[in-house]
Amino acid sequence: MTSASKALKGRIHDLTQLKKGKFKIGIGMIGIWLRHDATGTLLMELKREGVDFLEFWLDEEGWARREPRIIIAIETGLDITFHCNYAGNYDISNFQVSEENETFQNYQKILPNAGKVAELKGSPALINIHCASAETGTGRQELFQRTVNFFRWAYDFIEKRKLKVNLVAELLPHDPVKVKIGDGIPELVKLRKAVGREKMGFCWDMGHYRANQKIGYQSKLTPGFLENVRHIHLHDMRMGVDHSPLNYGEVPYDKYISKLQGKNITMAMELDFNNTSLCGEPFSLLFSSLQKMKILAGKKP
Repeated sequence: MTSASKALKGRIHDLTQLKKGKFKIGIGMIGIWLRHDATGTLLMELKREGVDFLEFWLDEEGWARREPRIIIAIETGLDITFHCNYAGNYDISNFQVSEENETFQNYQKILPNAGKVAELKGSPALINIHCASAETGTGRQELFQRTVNFFRWAYDFIEKRKLKVNLVAELLPHDPVKVKIGDGIPELVKLRKAVGREKMGFCWDMGHYRANQKIGYQSKLTPGFLENVRHIHLHDMRMGVDHSPLNYGEVPYDKYISKLQGKNITMAMELDFNNTSLCGEPFSLLFSSLQKMKILAGKKP
């Protein structure tokens, strides 16, 4: 074990309690990493190092290219989660229940794609979703209601099609020039209540949470939030640059994770390839960060 790993282990609060939960660990933004995998061995190396799942981007445009990689990953023994596209005509702020609405059309296509993967791997597929966002000046209540309408429709669609998928809404970073539904904990809890589905959960993006916490923006952790965290996005920040390797101590993720002890949660490490490259050799940093994530999850490094 490296000195950095020993130091991290020493900072984790009550590791024995963490072990009572079942933290599945995974690698997010995986499509970018696979595109830079010159040796073609990354999937096997991640599986060998104890990775449980990969988080793939979910949109219609890249599906034909992405689906074969997903199949290979499943055959390698890796589980799959998804991060839904949130730009352009995937932005929920554009959503309306109308056959002429492009956002409506897109989600009618991609939710069944995730359902097919769930059938292939034999277990439900989790889909991480960003709530509606728009430039400042758009009414927050209007965006909130559009988000509620989307999730209500999505759950009805999932149930009617008998798709084995679960949805989580991601905690987003506050942006002074954009209105983002879900950039604060109280609003996420309110959203879940308005949608009215017990299955609905949250993705606790710990880098986003830390950014909000530093500016004092709606960052008080509440039982209504913690009890419904189903998924974690794990990454550090380097001089304010998000999605960086777990090297800099700007995000006290060990303290955050200690608040989820005993829960069964998927934890995806979201390292941006370009941001990681600015810190050193990217694949070395990916694997050294993976070792730290394993300790956080109560697994042997």
